[in-house]
This record gives sequence, structure tokens and C-alpha cells, in this order.
Amino acid sequence: MNSRGTSSIGVGNSSNSTSRVDKEQTITEMAFDDRNPQDIDEDLHSRQLAVYGRETMWRLFASNILVSGMQGLGTEIVCGYKSVSKFFPHQVSDLELAVSLLEKCHNMKAATSLGQESTGEMETKRIILLWLSILVLIPFDMSSVDTSIANSDYAGRDEPPPLVMRILEFCKDCLSNAGPMRTIAGLLLSRLLTRPDMFKAFASFIDWAHQILSSMEDNVIYHFRLLGAVEALAAIFKIGSTSVLLNVVPGLWNDTSALIKSRTPARSSLLRKYLVKLTRRIGLTSLPHRSPTWRYVGRNNTFGENISLHVTRDCNQLNNSANMTSGDVS
Repeated sequence: MNSRGTSSIGVGNSSNSTSRVDKEQTITEMAFDDRNPQDIDEDLHSRQLAVYGRETMWRLFASNILVSGMQGLGTEIVCGYKSVSKFFPHQVSDLELAVSLLEKCHNMKAATSLGQESTGEMETKRIILLWLSILVLIPFDMSSVDTSIANSDYAGRDEPPPLVMRILEFCKDCLSNAGPMRTIAGLLLSRLLTRPDMFKAFASFIDWAHQILSSMEDNVIYHFRLLGAVEALAAIFKIGSTSVLLNVVPGLWNDTSALIKSRTPARSSLLRKYLVKLTRRIGLTSLPHRSPTWRYVGRNNTFGENISLHVTRDCNQLNNSANMTSGDVS
């Protein structure tokens, strides 16, 4: 009895495993129509393979699903930060909140890189940086929205507001990142430092960039930091005011020329790309201003000037009529 029961159980297990293998084989054959199961177009389905995996992709290919009435459901939408940032709130009160949240995420040390990815810490930082790139465009002086000034000995003459320094230090740290966070940090710096009230912070960042561009270090961290500094400078020269940028062009051009002549760009095509962007924008900034011949010339008139002009015109008409009348009488 026991031996037969054991034998029957063993036969049952083997039949279940055999049916499972047959089922997987059937799914694979249905998905690929007798083609090689490993023959997946990785160029076409690279994103799906990274998310689902090969086995799930096989099951998706074998599925027969009819979707009706849902326009664009199967369309893959690829968009950049410009398509996402317009949905962010931009209240003035959110600025300090976003900076505090960013610092809290930055100070949370993950045990491993896997833990950092699983908790979504990197994605959270990128979203907050993108949110800050909108919030720093508020039409008020940064010192007027920084509540920490009341509790500190900030003089307001020799250094930027503490809130700006916190953003600046975090962005400098993010410029050493090897992922998309570096690009978003450069975007945030370009919008922050080109504000009319950020002259001190802009000068501080230019001094920091000078140290990075003229450094002789040769390691991986320095390489990514150099990429971030050049990319941020190129973003600043893209939207910055010419009157402000011309003051830093001589020193920055000397650093950029020395970097181009060195061996560092020869080892990185991405660095060469950013250097071309930076040098092109420095050249465009240095060009003399030429006003187009077809420009419209506007005039500004005040209400008082208009009244005096009409009074003077009326007086001249009366004088002319009086002179003509006296000439006729004589």
C-alpha cells in the first residue's frame, strides 16, 4: 500500500512537471511561431525586457487580447522633464518645504545601493530637484522668503541667503552623479544663478567651477564632477543675461581652453560634447550687439506731457489766427 501510494505520488509529480514543461513550450511556440525562443528583438523591446524580463515577455507575446475604445493605450510615450514640470505646484510657501525634503532624502544613508534603488530614493531626489527648478523662478527676492534669516546672524552683504546656499551645496554634490540627476541639477543651477538677485551666488559658483576645471585630479569621482560642472556652465550660458556673463567670460575661457588642450577630453566623448556646447555659447555671448534694421522704436509719453503738448498746440493756433485777423484788418 505505502509503496504503491508512494509510487502513485511520484508518478503524479512527474506528470505535473511534464505538463508544466509542455505548457511552457506551447506558450513559447505560440509566441514566436516556431522561431528561436531567444530571438527577441532587443532593440525594439529593450524597455519592456528591462521591466518585465524574458519569461514575462514570452507570455505577453502569447496572449490574445482585444482592446476596444481605449485610444492610445498601447502607445509608448517618451517625454522629457519639460512635459512633466508643468504639472508641479509653484507656490512660494513650497520652496523651503521642498529644500527641507530634499535634505532629508539626501541625509538618509541607504545600507546598500540595492536598498537605495528599492526605496526609490534616487527617483525622489530627481523629482524634488525638478520641482525646485520651477520654484526658484518666484518673482520675489530670495532673502524675503527665507525664514531662517530671522534666527541667524545673516548680514546680507557678503554671502547669499542661507536657503540659497543650501540649494547650491546640494546641487554641487549632485553634479558628481553619473545619472540623470546631474542634468537636472545643472538645470536648477542655471535657473537659480541667472536670477537678478543671485550675483553673489553666481560668483561663488564660478569660483567653484574654476577649481574643478583647473584641477589635476585623475579619478572617477573627479571625472563625473567635471562633467557636471561643464554641463551646468553650458546650461547657465544658454539662458543667462549677457551683461552678467561677460564679466566671467575671460577667466572661464582660459580654463576651458586649457581643459580642451589637455588629455582629459580625449578619453570622454560626453565631455567633448559639453565642451563644444560651452565654447559655442561663450562665443555667442562675446559677439557685439547688433540691433536689427527692422526693429520697432517705441516712445514713452506721460499724461502731463500730452496735456502740455495739446495746450501748446492750441496756443499756437490761436496766435496764428490772431495774426491772420490783424493782417486782414490792416
